[in-house]
Amino acid sequence: MTLVRCRTCLIPSSRPDTPFVSGECSACVNYKNRPTLDWKAREAELIRILEASKNGTGYSCVLPSSGGKDSTHQALRVIELGFRPLVVTASTCMLTDVGRKNIDNLARYATTIEVTPNRTVRAKLNRIGLELVGD
Repeated sequence: MTLVRCRTCLIPSSRPDTPFVSGECSACVNYKNRPTLDWKAREAELIRILEASKNGTGYSCVLPSSGGKDSTHQALRVIELGFRPLVVTASTCMLTDVGRKNIDNLARYATTIEVTPNRTVRAKLNRIGLELVGD
């Protein structure tokens, strides 16, 4: 298999779960399509889904969070929209200091749950993932 790189960001085609279209990775394709999206309609759809998900628990949704910028932004955006997420983190073997701070900071604004899987099992699964798919 020949290694192909995205012509925009240079990410390799060997990256798992990243399809390429005409020489570009899906992330770059989606980024370029942002101006064509109806963001108001998408926000209205999100609000409709969150409203429909209310089930008497007091939480509007369950949001997975790695402690990274994307999941932190998603949680804060849901809160900005007036909803109450339950934020769940499955801790990893390599949580960065910034990730730890983001998770701790998010707990000031939302209910957070952190689950720590058996570290030995997690390390074995990490090795298998690395050997099978390179991630």
